Amino acid sequence: MMNWMYYTMLVISCVLGLNGFGQELYQCELAYGLNTPNDDIATSVLNDQTILITSNGIQDLVNDYAWNKNNLFHMSAARMRNDFADWHAPEPLWYKHVNKDEGPGSYNPIDSTLYFCSTANYDKAKGGFIKIYSVTRNGNGWSSPVLLPFCQSKWDYAHPYFDVSQRMLVFSSNMEGGQGGLDLWITYLRDGNWTEPLNLGAGVNSPSNEVFPTVYKEDIYFASNQPGGMGGFDLFKALRKFQWKSSTSLSVPFNSVADDMAVLFLSNEKCLVTSNRTGGLGGDDIYVLQAPKAKLEEHQLIGRLLHQSKPLEGATLTFRNQQKELVHSTQSGQDGLVSIDPIRMNQPYRVNLSGIDQAMWASCKLQIEDKDGNVVRVFQFNREGFLQMELLPFQHRDIQLWNFEDTSLLTIDLEGQLYERTPGDVGQGEPITILDEHGVPVAIAYTNSNGKFKFTDMEPQLSYNFVLAEESRVRQILLTDKGTKIVLPVLDAEASYQRVKSSEAIALRNEFDQLIYVSPKDIFVINRIYYEYKSAALTNEAKGQLDQLHLLMAKNAGFKVELFSHTDSRGSEQYNLSLSDKRAKSAVDYLIGKGIDASRLSPFGKGESELIIECADEKTCSEPEHSINRRTEIRLGKIMQ
Repeated sequence: MMNWMYYTMLVISCVLGLNGFGQELYQCELAYGLNTPNDDIATSVLNDQTILITSNGIQDLVNDYAWNKNNLFHMSAARMRNDFADWHAPEPLWYKHVNKDEGPGSYNPIDSTLYFCSTANYDKAKGGFIKIYSVTRNGNGWSSPVLLPFCQSKWDYAHPYFDVSQRMLVFSSNMEGGQGGLDLWITYLRDGNWTEPLNLGAGVNSPSNEVFPTVYKEDIYFASNQPGGMGGFDLFKALRKFQWKSSTSLSVPFNSVADDMAVLFLSNEKCLVTSNRTGGLGGDDIYVLQAPKAKLEEHQLIGRLLHQSKPLEGATLTFRNQQKELVHSTQSGQDGLVSIDPIRMNQPYRVNLSGIDQAMWASCKLQIEDKDGNVVRVFQFNREGFLQMELLPFQHRDIQLWNFEDTSLLTIDLEGQLYERTPGDVGQGEPITILDEHGVPVAIAYTNSNGKFKFTDMEPQLSYNFVLAEESRVRQILLTDKGTKIVLPVLDAEASYQRVKSSEAIALRNEFDQLIYVSPKDIFVINRIYYEYKSAALTNEAKGQLDQLHLLMAKNAGFKVELFSHTDSRGSEQYNLSLSDKRAKSAVDYLIGKGIDASRLSPFGKGESELIIECADEKTCSEPEHSINRRTEIRLGKIMQ
């Protein structure tokens, strides 16, 4: 039997060759706020700005790595301050049941489940071996630990890491059928059940120990003390495209003459590495490894903050990058001028507005100008006081406005009715709230006189959690989603709706870099991709919406788009079918012209066969109603590998 922390220590030095970064100097620094004189290991990401830390108590200073003499290990959560080198002090993660010797944990945000290993015996576990358990987040607490079914009492199962995209758990175990010592094994979560664990084989595992696996972009990173390394434990990588059948050792600074035990990628350019090398606070310490910034185009641009088209002075703007690190903070000066020197081309930023009345936010714009005063881009703040911006390379002859909408192109509406026994027996003013996976309210609606409610412009997700008032007498929710009616039982003023199975969902980042999950059956109406009467030419409004679709496709290479174009009811059926076909192709041609591969786009003309507003004759509908029927819709699909 082995104590799970027998295999724990980590890295930094400053030259690299991995992930196509090249052999260049790297910036390495101790992660401020995370480390103590004891052992501190970064094991997984909890959410965008929070990571899980595994730490122990006071060490035995005589026998530094006599783990059985150390205090027990425990998990905590640490939240980033302004960037990944600066953190708030870790806070305890656990509830009353857990605090006995809990090892690395890995969180699945889809079902709020945390997987961790421990020498303690929970559920039906027996003996002194290491086991893997799961707990589910419930409000501010956690459920009781449940032993994973494949864990047998005579082997060690340690260091679980759950990869959400593949629904795969990677872990270390010395169970029968391995190469010796602790090996890496994988198992998949399918319809609530775990598949039989599979050993990754001799190309990855060795007679020594393979431990602390993590997954980034479907590749598996891990540590091993097999012979031939730079010193002690070294870091390795197994590629998904080779089915993880072989592995390669990472270069400096991932590996060093010290023990290098885990790497946790935060982005392509940044990761956290844990090492016991010289220069830390003691024991294992966590470092930030950052790739050098590429030499980017000098844009020589300025910003101007406008409120209702007039310069606004004295407002504060903060710019955060895709990893939510604070990049720039400034205040609008005279004539609304804003310094944007630190902002680079081809990088997305979220800009928050503060220091003014919140009622003004939706009427504010950030105007980007060149040195000659030409307007290059215009970004619109939304009702929450933020916008998403990306400066794209441009030429003066191609100056255009870039207006970003309050909401994504890919949104859904949810509507329904609350009732106790029969629909209609609940009246007006009953609140219903949707919570995210962390229990934070994201939307609230109130019923009308018949108990009906509606949520609009919601992010597509796998599931939704509805919460009613504690004193509510509501027992059922009749939910309507895309025309489908579902009855949800209400228990303890809560109800859950599984909108799409994870195995069927299309995961992608929307315009605001929020992770969403779209069903292949979803049809999205793109606002204002309308056409002039009897014309297939795109209007300026249509081009603006297609620019937003182009941004989505550029951010997410893994999906294709079907575009359905529709006409109004005027004209013959055959004429409208031909016209809608031309309109769909004009939208596709526009996207191809902006660099989207033609193989990802499929145009379809639907003619007048699917009208939103039915018109008995040409005079029955107004011109605005006819224009609503002249639209383009999209449906997403996964690209098969």
